[in-house]
Amino acid sequence: MTLCLNDHWQPSSATRLKLKQWGFSKGRVVDLLRRYKASANHYCDNRFMAFCTQQAEDIVCDVLSVRQQWRPSQAAIRFLIEAGVPSECILNKYIPYFFSDYADKKVVEASWDRAFIQFAIRCWRRDPINPNAKFARPIPPDWLPCDDALVKLSVTGVSQQRLTAKALEFRLYWRDAGGYKLDWDEAFVQWVMRGS
Repeated sequence: MTLCLNDHWQPSSATRLKLKQWGFSKGRVVDLLRRYKASANHYCDNRFMAFCTQQAEDIVCDVLSVRQQWRPSQAAIRFLIEAGVPSECILNKYIPYFFSDYADKKVVEASWDRAFIQFAIRCWRRDPINPNAKFARPIPPDWLPCDDALVKLSVTGVSQQRLTAKALEFRLYWRDAGGYKLDWDEAFVQWVMRGS
């Protein structure tokens, strides 16, 4: 634990994220930081978090790990079904996966439905039974950018000859790196735009 005497001290991004996960709004963190600085002589993340929890017990008392008896609300299940996620996947696959993934994570209890919805949608997007699932894959050995990607890149002012050289360089790099992408053409466009 490093103590700081500097009046310009700010909590780390990890501390701010933890407080956000615990249900503290940005405005509340700013207010608590002002009050903490007024009452403390030395500043550090651990002491600031302890100060926040003492000042706002109404929020922190609801921070719990997901419990085995928890179930998503009917509204959450209905939302997922309307989004195209089959109910048998929700009930038989994603709820058990959610328990195993979130067993030790601390989330405000009121946010479990939201966390589950986000989790279930991520799972559905990668589920092999989803006909629209997109899977990241390695770059094909003969990959070249499609015409649409080249049209997008025509506005950059890079010549066709240079784009061909960049495409070969891109393919070699990713073949050696062993990376996986959902859309190699879009990854190439972004890569060229960053380098132009």
